[in-house]
Amino acid sequence: MVGQTIASLSSPISLNIMTMFSVVWFTENRRATAGMFIVSNYGAIIAMFLMPAIATGSDKIELTVIVVASIATAATVPFFFFPSKPPTPASHPVSNAENEVGISKPELTLRQGTMLLLKNPHFLILLIIHSLNVGLSIAWNGLMNQAISPYGYSDSEIGNIAAIGVVGGTLGCLMSGPMIDRTKQHKVLLKIMAPLMFTTYVAFIFVVKKDSFAAILYTNMLSQFFLSFMVPICVELGVEISYPVTESLSTSILWQMAQLVGFILVLVMDLFRDKNGEPKDNLYKALVFQAAIAGICFFFSMIFNGPMARTEALKVQEMAAQAEFDTNNTTMSRYHYDSADTMPTIKGDQAQDQQHYKQEV
Repeated sequence: MVGQTIASLSSPISLNIMTMFSVVWFTENRRATAGMFIVSNYGAIIAMFLMPAIATGSDKIELTVIVVASIATAATVPFFFFPSKPPTPASHPVSNAENEVGISKPELTLRQGTMLLLKNPHFLILLIIHSLNVGLSIAWNGLMNQAISPYGYSDSEIGNIAAIGVVGGTLGCLMSGPMIDRTKQHKVLLKIMAPLMFTTYVAFIFVVKKDSFAAILYTNMLSQFFLSFMVPICVELGVEISYPVTESLSTSILWQMAQLVGFILVLVMDLFRDKNGEPKDNLYKALVFQAAIAGICFFFSMIFNGPMARTEALKVQEMAAQAEFDTNNTTMSRYHYDSADTMPTIKGDQAQDQQHYKQEV
């Protein structure tokens, strides 16, 4: 338990740094793609298929733990040599660029930034969307075994359903990041994916039954695909609508609330267990409750219309920088440099006056 707790500490840290990491190391048209790689569960995919192949019996458990520890250690070593910033900044934070062109942006404390977010109605709506979306995923993955097993499915079949679900979620993240970067249509993509996510939770009510393995597997894969597609969208929107609050703060609040909601949903859904139902201990009512929560997420996704404040600030910054560049070019165009002595000589009105004087003489 202690080892599991220590290992779990890495998850919120890695999730919270994704936006700041992408801002520092990647250009504006690659930020969502970079964040997508952090959100994707590549380790889970490896574990789903590699661990069962190694742990073929109780005598192989120790070997399995050693393999996991070796992989985790090997993945940690490069970070000791990883620089904090790239030699040449790929994408300056908006605040730095604004200060260079003379547009002031107030530096916010942690308390001020938090209060701004809690008073921002657009952020609160997005917080509900992201928390319910990720929370439902946490709750379903935590209770899926108990929801399906009463209908006669084996541990092997449930494991395959979970594994394919992880693959579907990873594919959703893989497609989401590049599409966001290419289209910049965050809100449109959110409004497309939210109803699709909702339909999969409604489908669970009807497909979780006996002799429905393929339908459950397919529905679970689609559900994980759609909800994972929404995750990078929500995180990027959180950065956009919360400007000028720092990216790491908005991302941290989004993820921590999602974890809390997921924990609460697990407890609530477990209360719907029907001990006297048919089959015994089924979670049919929990599936209905789950679909209702997904409907709330769908509703708030449809009404969300937060401003792209960070993008607008970048446009203002670029326009100011371009104006300053044009002004400097206009000034410098009045000068040329003699290649013989590299001393500047003035063109323009003074040169014309000198030419008129020679003609008169």
